[in-house]
Amino acid sequence: MWMVPVFLFLFVAGIGVGILWNRHRSKASRNTVPSGAETPSPPSSPRVETSPQPSTLLLQLSRHAFVHIDAQERIDWANAAAVELFGLPATLPVAADGVIPDYRNVASSAHSEVLKSPDCFETVLRVVRVRDQGDDLDDSGPGRFWLVIDEIRNVSDWVENSREIPALPPEIEEQPVEPVLYDRLRVEMWRMFSQDAPENRSAILKILNLLGPGIGLSRINFYEIQPDQSMICQSEWCAPNQKSSVGLVLPSFIVKPFLSEEFFVCTPPSVMQALPAIVRPLAKPILWGIFHTYGIETVIACPIKIENTFEGALMLCIGRDQPESSKFSRIDGLLRSLLEDARQLIGHTMYRLRIEESRRRTQDALRESETKYRNIFESLHDVYYRTDIGGRITLISPSCLQVFGYRPEEMTGRNLLQDLYIRREKRVEFLERIDTDGRVLEFETLMKNKSGAEIWVSTNANYYVDENNNVLGIEGMMRDITERKNLEDQLIRAERMAAVGTLAGGVAHEFNNINLAILGFAELGLMRNGLEEEALHYFRVIRKSALRAKNITSNLLTFAGSTMGKVSSGNVCTVLDDTLQMIKHELSTSGITVEKNYQDVPDTFMDSSQIGQVFLNILINAQHALIDRPEKKITLQTSHEGGFVAVSITDNGCGIPPEHIKRIFSPFFTTKGEHAKGDAPMATVRGTGLGLSVSHSIVQNHRGSIELQSRVNEGTTFTVKLPASKVLRKAESTPATRTLEPLMQLKILILDDEEDLRALLSSYLQKQGHVTRDTDDGTDALAMLRKERFDLALVDLQMPAMSGREFIDRLAALPRERRPKLIVASGQDVSTGLESDLVSSVLTKPFRLAEVASAISAAFLPPPRE
Repeated sequence: MWMVPVFLFLFVAGIGVGILWNRHRSKASRNTVPSGAETPSPPSSPRVETSPQPSTLLLQLSRHAFVHIDAQERIDWANAAAVELFGLPATLPVAADGVIPDYRNVASSAHSEVLKSPDCFETVLRVVRVRDQGDDLDDSGPGRFWLVIDEIRNVSDWVENSREIPALPPEIEEQPVEPVLYDRLRVEMWRMFSQDAPENRSAILKILNLLGPGIGLSRINFYEIQPDQSMICQSEWCAPNQKSSVGLVLPSFIVKPFLSEEFFVCTPPSVMQALPAIVRPLAKPILWGIFHTYGIETVIACPIKIENTFEGALMLCIGRDQPESSKFSRIDGLLRSLLEDARQLIGHTMYRLRIEESRRRTQDALRESETKYRNIFESLHDVYYRTDIGGRITLISPSCLQVFGYRPEEMTGRNLLQDLYIRREKRVEFLERIDTDGRVLEFETLMKNKSGAEIWVSTNANYYVDENNNVLGIEGMMRDITERKNLEDQLIRAERMAAVGTLAGGVAHEFNNINLAILGFAELGLMRNGLEEEALHYFRVIRKSALRAKNITSNLLTFAGSTMGKVSSGNVCTVLDDTLQMIKHELSTSGITVEKNYQDVPDTFMDSSQIGQVFLNILINAQHALIDRPEKKITLQTSHEGGFVAVSITDNGCGIPPEHIKRIFSPFFTTKGEHAKGDAPMATVRGTGLGLSVSHSIVQNHRGSIELQSRVNEGTTFTVKLPASKVLRKAESTPATRTLEPLMQLKILILDDEEDLRALLSSYLQKQGHVTRDTDDGTDALAMLRKERFDLALVDLQMPAMSGREFIDRLAALPRERRPKLIVASGQDVSTGLESDLVSSVLTKPFRLAEVASAISAAFLPPPRE
């Protein structure tokens, strides 16, 4: 028990000695002024927003609560511990009695007193008052003083008020300043870093704001390396009234000297000495400009590296105007340790920022890539798809709507092969090929769309696998090639028809030569006098058969595109009515009703007889299609579409199967007669297979088109489109008919490779009183013309050695008096391409003998008077 009074005595005695010592030191400081120094002005009270000097910073960082009370009884400065303890507002000053009740009871006392405030504290505050420098107040008035409260809220001392705070509490004053300062700075720096997000650049700025005033610098900067190895100031703390250098760029050739140094003390001379001589003239104005502009005397550069990669540097700047006592030019162990921590924290922040930036770039690139490929995916014309191992669609592009008529969500879950493929053998072939090769290329097959219609699809597909090479399903692209297939079919059909047409033209030409001999000799026989009636009957039958054969060859030549009759302007409605009138009786007796829906349409240039034949062929086919139908109806419709006149002929007959539609215009293709299936109605009808093929050729020769739409058991529509008159040349006027009279005797040369035709023409012309010579070679004919004078030459255009056209061209080289008039003969249409003035007329084989006589008379008649 005796130790308690002794302890109290020693404690009170210690406080008293401390008070006497502080007063003595205070008086000594007032009375002693260094030689040549000005008397210092009274210091102003510290403010919470003022950047504290090193000793004030210690108070700010102290775990004790420091409160300064001014002469107006206000708290005008407090450290962080006091703000937390008393709950001080952010803005000072604030009245002291509102925060610390009854502090006046001890403020006027010259000795320690105990203050107990049940309202605010449960502990005891011990207060010692110290008179301020120049304080004229008596002991009864309040003065400027400090309250120092420890962790248990006991006031341990009052200290004299001063900006530099020369009189510190004994427990602080007895310790070296720098170790405490650096230790507190390090602790505070780590505390702030742990509270802030490491990837936030504000953490770097907070470190600079702590180190700058704490160490006693004019400014401290963080420079970040750029791709071109220059550095730019990204963050900065600078003392008041200092110019900011944020955004300042240091060129790469100035940065290089301290990249390999741990710490580099920079002054313009030291940097110049470290630079290569070649860049010094360029660097000198830059360095001196920076140091002068920002009032810098010395810079300590602390490079920051992340995984051996230079990322930036801390720049500790000592100003020219700083007090000498606060300047330093070396990095000792304490400061080095502090800067190492700062460098570590900033480096860690930069590392996290790099990771975050890389992640953000990766996410942006991924998002951009996803957007790009999503746009591509959604704008695909072809259909991209994926299926699972069972063939069910798991992913499909929106283009499936245009190709198949299904929306993507309707297609998802469907079985690709079973639901879309039409032919089973194609499904099997697809699976075999992809199973063998792992992929298929340009696999063409028929599929069905939502409406059930068939479409041609080309697909490229392959297996797709996981990371373990396990097959997950099939992916591929499908392209609608229906239009291409149709064009290919049209091309094949056109080539086939062109080949058949060429063949038909050749056959017709040869047959015309034969038929001409038959027809001609039959007519010669009929000219004989004294023949019995039976013989005359035979000749008439031969002539009739030859004329029928002439019509057949004419159709073949029309199909081959070799002939086109006289073209004139006409109205399709008139032609259609004339054609309908021809078979009106047959339609009526078959119980077929005809409905007309004519519109006003422009005229068209056409060979009316040939176009009438087209309509007739279609109407006959419609009549046959209506056999055994309960209701029989044909609808005729005309319209004007763009530059074309359209004629549609529709029946409600049996229709045409899809497999026949592609061949319907092929020559000799028919489903009638013995070609009909079973007891079909068409089995009772005869067909040659030339009607529609000839019609197709006629329409093409008129620069038109013929289209077909048909559904089985519903009916068929043929649409013939012909150019309106405004898109074709005007028809030439027909020459006036002239009466032909017998001529005097002529000398005629016959040039033809057919011996029978030469004999026929020679016999006929000689009977007409003319002199004839004949040959089968153009060269011989030219030789004969050079030796003899001929009035007329009958020339066949199709000859093996020298064609008739070549003969005509060579004839033009002969003297005028040796050039006879020409009548040319051909089994094909030669109305164009014969531009010689020597050609008087053209005969189309097989011709009648009377046509020969008319052509000869026309060649020698004088021109008509106008």
